[in-house]
Amino acid sequence: MQTLGLITALLSTCVLCAAETVQPLEGRAGEDMTLLSPGPSECEPHHVLWYEDNGAGRTPLVVFDKGMKGPRLPDRMSLAQTGSLHMPDLKLEDSGIYTGQVICKDNSVHNIQYNVTVLEAEFVMTTDPPLPNAAQRHHWSAGACVLMFVLVLICLIFKVQKTPAETDG
Repeated sequence: MQTLGLITALLSTCVLCAAETVQPLEGRAGEDMTLLSPGPSECEPHHVLWYEDNGAGRTPLVVFDKGMKGPRLPDRMSLAQTGSLHMPDLKLEDSGIYTGQVICKDNSVHNIQYNVTVLEAEFVMTTDPPLPNAAQRHHWSAGACVLMFVLVLICLIFKVQKTPAETDG
């Protein structure tokens, strides 16, 4: 357990000094967002570290060490095998600076920073008239059936009334 604490301390000091330019990312509340891993595609991550700085200080989100049992993550987040951080169902409070570091199997170190901005959810209003629901369609078809039945009944009544008159003549 002390090893994990030491690794975290060492990585956290390296993350700030080695991160390149901050990349802006925008998303809307309720959407999903993935912060791509800083490592190259051929990197096999052995250590992954993600921090969030939301203005109140840096909070470690993910500390993953290949030799340890699984990453520790906040409830809504997940970590891909590449080291990318997936954030489903964004919330406004997810806005902030996210810093990631991956140490690959070959001991190469890769850093990245994202400035995540979560905007209000966008409500889309349609101008199309609403489609009739099943109950409205059912009423219309039932009404048409009743009308057809009444017309057939009237025709039969007139035919029956004409038939006796024709036989008398």
